[in-house]
Amino acid sequence: MADDGASDGASTVLDKLCAYLETVASRKNLGDHLNEVFQDRTKMKGALDAYVTSLPDQDHGRRNVLSAVPATSLSEFWLPLEFFDYSEKSKNGYFPNNSQLCMYFREFAQFGYKSSAEAVVTKFPYCDGSRCLEQFSVGVSDGFTKVLLMFLIISFVEELELSKEEQETLKNTLCSFKYVRCTYEHFDNPGHHYLNSLKLGYLTSEKQAPSPISMFADIQAAIQMEQRITKSKASMRDLLNKTCASYNKMTSIKKHRIDGARKSLLYNLLRSPKDFLDLVHRHYDSYPHQQSGLPLEILAQEFWVPGSTVRAECPQYLGKELFSEILRVTDETACLYAFRDFERRASPEASLKVKKSSQLSDEQHYLLFDIVCLWLWLLPKLVKNYPSDIVQKHHELFHKGLLDKDLGSVMKAGEEFDYQRIAFVLEIRGEHIDQYVSEHQDRARDAHAKSLQAAFAAWQEDLAADQSKFEADRILTLGVNSCNKTCGSMG
Repeated sequence: MADDGASDGASTVLDKLCAYLETVASRKNLGDHLNEVFQDRTKMKGALDAYVTSLPDQDHGRRNVLSAVPATSLSEFWLPLEFFDYSEKSKNGYFPNNSQLCMYFREFAQFGYKSSAEAVVTKFPYCDGSRCLEQFSVGVSDGFTKVLLMFLIISFVEELELSKEEQETLKNTLCSFKYVRCTYEHFDNPGHHYLNSLKLGYLTSEKQAPSPISMFADIQAAIQMEQRITKSKASMRDLLNKTCASYNKMTSIKKHRIDGARKSLLYNLLRSPKDFLDLVHRHYDSYPHQQSGLPLEILAQEFWVPGSTVRAECPQYLGKELFSEILRVTDETACLYAFRDFERRASPEASLKVKKSSQLSDEQHYLLFDIVCLWLWLLPKLVKNYPSDIVQKHHELFHKGLLDKDLGSVMKAGEEFDYQRIAFVLEIRGEHIDQYVSEHQDRARDAHAKSLQAAFAAWQEDLAADQSKFEADRILTLGVNSCNKTCGSMG
């Protein structure tokens, strides 16, 4: 019976941890949350000492615990968890997606870290000779999800202020976090650690292939390391070509190599605003990238990239100055285009069929992009000419896709147009006229009422004056009559 009680207690604690995980994941990326709570590394060291380090070692076998940064490759060694960097810089500047972390969280919380699984592939800070191993400094080329899950569980234990009894049910799990089995492959060029990370992302069987953002992050980090070491001033395209060539030499599997389409995708993302990249990454928190709104095939096309003239050069728009102006691509255009496509799945109004449907076709993507361009061109004109509340209402309608039919018909026609004649703009003009008339009538009524009130007040003042004069005359008359009677009686 006691065992049943302990089992029930462990299940309750697991449920509490998982419920908190869902709450946090619904608001933000879990890696971001962890680093906000434990921005101060000394606070994390304190939590590790309280919940992990102080526990007895479950494995009494001899471990090869690393004590200094290695100068050569090592097939296996062990590191205390406190030496791992849990910031986004640990791997390539991005955290694993929430969908991936949530998939394995309960298993980790219930059974702990299994050292028999694949070793964490490490990398060490680029330095000029010092081999001192510092806390929270070791990066990860592969296995970041494992490392982050361990830190998240420790963070949740601290945040939820679990009792001693509740902590006891997690004793074996927390104890398993003391040491992490690792491997290290040495590269003379530190940037190749990022290329190795991308290669391993394709090889790890239990995961889906690296997302466009993961691919971009590794390649971008490798390019930045190349620039840092060599002080290269080569163009971004030349640096990308060199980096992709180096990566392709590292992998012998043809389907894992960076082909022309992937290179186009990478070049597009390297020219994209950070807000766009963050938007796509957040979208992947909820949707695996293979089911996401912007597939690789679309990201590899140039039409959405800031500065592009691809859509303006399409036959239906070519040579038309108005459409060249409308289809001018800015950072805002790229971000709103991605947001609208992602919003199609995430909005409460979206049907289950829409949420689970495959990506839009290429033609549907082009039309959505053109619609976004037209809306951004039109919006300043609406703001200038109509009341803010009316414009805001239609801005919300646009985000729900309820203006797409009117905007899409204009772009499909590809003919010169007067924006005042667009169907919903005519409605806006009607609302504006109705509002103006209503306000004008209200002002007229107010003015009339105030004039009546003023006239009534003047009449009251005149009446009061007349009454005062009447009283004075009556008193005077009474006085005269009284005096005459007195004089008569005396005579």
